[in-house]
Amino acid sequence: MFDALRLGGHFLFKDYFSIGARRDTPAFQEWLKLEPGPVNLTTPDEIKTALQSTGFDVRIVEDISNEMRHLATMGWAKFAETLRHKNFDRRLGAALTYELALWLARLRVMEEGEIGVFRVHAMKPSSKPAR
Repeated sequence: MFDALRLGGHFLFKDYFSIGARRDTPAFQEWLKLEPGPVNLTTPDEIKTALQSTGFDVRIVEDISNEMRHLATMGWAKFAETLRHKNFDRRLGAALTYELALWLARLRVMEEGEIGVFRVHAMKPSSKPAR
């Protein structure tokens, strides 16, 4: 990623990070089972160190878990409200049931403090380092 950016380029992302020490809780194991792909968690400090060792200037590593929990909860509430006023294609039931279970599992492990959602902003320096 570093080499693909121009000098002064920005690298921004948000992701799940490990913030708790316990991965053996029932809620954590349920979340792992429901995620559609492999889960490889790192800590916010580990990602910051990795980005810096690559040459990035890390500007922000911010916990946005509370905002994400709020957005997910409000999004599902608004979606549920639309179901009351529109015809619902019952064939979507299995997919919606899975998606809701996945989000409930994510919210549960966030609430328990095992994972967090972080926003990361790093920049490639605007000039090459002197040799």
